[in-house]
Amino acid sequence: MKALTHPSQPNYFNLFSGSTQGITGDGCYTPQSMTAPNLGQELIAAGRTFATYNEDLPGEGSTVCTSGRYAQKHNPWFAFRNVPLSTGKTWAQFPQNDFAALPDLSFVVPNQCNDMHSCSVGTGDSWTRNNIDAYAQWAKANNSLLVLTWDEDNYLGSNRIATVFHGAKVRTGTYATAYNHHHLLRTFEDLFGTATHAGNAAGVQPISEVFDTSTQPTPTPTPTPTPTPTAGGLELADPGPQTCRFNESCTVLLSATGGRPPVRYAATGLPWGLSVDAATGRISGRPWSVGTVQITATATDSTGTTVSAPFPLTVTWF
Repeated sequence: MKALTHPSQPNYFNLFSGSTQGITGDGCYTPQSMTAPNLGQELIAAGRTFATYNEDLPGEGSTVCTSGRYAQKHNPWFAFRNVPLSTGKTWAQFPQNDFAALPDLSFVVPNQCNDMHSCSVGTGDSWTRNNIDAYAQWAKANNSLLVLTWDEDNYLGSNRIATVFHGAKVRTGTYATAYNHHHLLRTFEDLFGTATHAGNAAGVQPISEVFDTSTQPTPTPTPTPTPTPTAGGLELADPGPQTCRFNESCTVLLSATGGRPPVRYAATGLPWGLSVDAATGRISGRPWSVGTVQITATATDSTGTTVSAPFPLTVTWF
């Protein structure tokens, strides 16, 4: 991937809002002074959760320019009044032992030593291994996605920067397509189905080739037996075969009857991009994997009684 400019700060604004917003250097900006569309505002408008975790930030929502090894220039979100200051978290607030508690999309910004700006590459590698590896392993096992990227090169090349995708649905390999920060912003927007695209992200395509979209052979459906009422009378309706389209809005509704409320829903085998609302049983999102997968839906009532219903979900290109 290639960065769009020098120095650091304009690239962060490009990644977050699809534009430099007139920023040309690394000087301090005026907090909460901008209203342009941006990724944080779009996610919140789409009903998604967003946060940033900033190493050495003095406190949640702090808008200081510098503090120790913390630098505002790597954190554009504080410039926008349509993004709540409370989304700017400290590194201490990162849920190290409960990654399921993370928001739908979050940024992690190390301080100026651990991001390799003022310290060695080895220092940054060690920090990433010690602080991010556990999440990287969790992402692989829990249908999540880690993207590791930089802001700019060292002025000695063509502004080419390393960008790594890691997760359950990532296809291993290297890719030569000339992507930039606008393409990465568009990818995040499309993954979460935002209604708009910020700035120059509207005119580019998402980075889709890194995801596993190979068509899988369609398995022979296994007849689903009629659910047998449990002792508590809890039954989960068979959703039957479902079809969705790649990167288009998809909804499957799970429905249970009987049992003792409240009933909580879950589903395993979902392709990347789909998730289930435990309270309503609504499976929704935009799938980023083509082929047929077997989903197992479950419903559990307040007594702990659980019933399940398997069904095939086919994702097609068109």
